[in-house]
Amino acid sequence: MALTLNSTYQNVFYDFVLDHMRDTLITEFNYGKIYIAPEKLYDDAFSIKLWGTAHRLDNFSAGEWVKEYDVLISFYAKLDNNEQSYKQFYADQERIFQCLHNEFKGVTAKTVSSTTIHLTNGQINEIDVLTPEDTNVENLFQAEFTFTVLANRGD
Repeated sequence: MALTLNSTYQNVFYDFVLDHMRDTLITEFNYGKIYIAPEKLYDDAFSIKLWGTAHRLDNFSAGEWVKEYDVLISFYAKLDNNEQSYKQFYADQERIFQCLHNEFKGVTAKTVSSTTIHLTNGQINEIDVLTPEDTNVENLFQAEFTFTVLANRGD
């Protein structure tokens, strides 16, 4: 018998992990573009891109599985050449970190089409900051976050 989306299997990475992260960030930031894509799509002054980079089985049994999901979060900001702009850039990085930490530090449940997946132990592992010299775009600064979360699905 063929598998059927949201019946016999779920699109866990997109529907439960990436979409939940995007919704969390949209709730916090009511401006700019927040989207899921492998590359930068917008030339706005403020945007956040999410992209799933890897997933692996962490634990498996007859009645459940646990997988670890890795997400690359890219925060883009076009900044004026002044200290206040740089201060806001670092403040926005901390805000992204704290927002995701607050949402994923314990256990959060996400339900799609009557299936619930529990997301646990979400953490940002590293933040790299890139300048216009690194991005090759005038006034474009970027912060790249690596984020990992566990998803638990029981039958």
